[in-house]
Amino acid sequence: MPGEGLKEMTTMARSSPRATLALTLVTLLGACGGGTASTPEAPQGATLSAQAALGEKIFSDASLSASGRQSCASCHDPAFGHSPPNALAAQLGGADLDLQGSRKAPGIRYLAANSPFFFAADGTPPLFTDFSYDNLGLPRNPELVRNGDPTYFDLGLCQRADLAARGDLCGAFKVPSLRNVALRQAYFHNGRFKTLKDALTFYVQRDTHPERFYPVDGAGGVAKFDDLPPAYRVNVNTTEAPYNRRPGEAPALSDSEIDDVIAFLKTLSDGYTP
Repeated sequence: MPGEGLKEMTTMARSSPRATLALTLVTLLGACGGGTASTPEAPQGATLSAQAALGEKIFSDASLSASGRQSCASCHDPAFGHSPPNALAAQLGGADLDLQGSRKAPGIRYLAANSPFFFAADGTPPLFTDFSYDNLGLPRNPELVRNGDPTYFDLGLCQRADLAARGDLCGAFKVPSLRNVALRQAYFHNGRFKTLKDALTFYVQRDTHPERFYPVDGAGGVAKFDDLPPAYRVNVNTTEAPYNRRPGEAPALSDSEIDDVIAFLKTLSDGYTP
């Protein structure tokens, strides 16, 4: 969701009073343009206002965290498209850096170009996203500590207080920009897949070969969409290609075609050097 890239700092603020001020400053100054430095919103070599330069310093200041060893940049590394520098399903934080978050930290390099909530069909072509939300029926990720509780589900949009009554939105998450997608080391909100090849294979084989991604019972039945309560599995996108296939049908893309798509996606890395 818009602004979700600040979730880690919000968590820090709960245990570190200094981070509360930093959160406010970063929120207000993150999009300021205008010292010399490079930011996700400013071209390399562009000059920043004094306020924006301060925001950049706060973004990298580990002393604001409860542990004194973690900054915003720890989870949004410029070298990785301002996404995590590792393949963890969710980042670790807290005073001892042993508390796991509940979602994968998103890439935030183009956050300033994000749209208002639910604004879509009019995406910005250079960002390769339509700013919409989708329910992909991802497999449950056992790497997430909270998933050890079988009654816990991350329901996405309908967990917002203002959307609590919208059961049709349960399981929907924001469609991210494809810019720098090849630099990420974990994919989707729960970090279930670690490579582009695995992520794209899931897209095209989710419905033709579901046994490759979901639990299979003793009778051979597949528990599809197991990271959603049964009542919300009807929300999963099953009409758009490539999700409109059936078991036994050929996937929408062959293995070599997936490799071709990956070759294209690698061209969307912007070449930014911190």
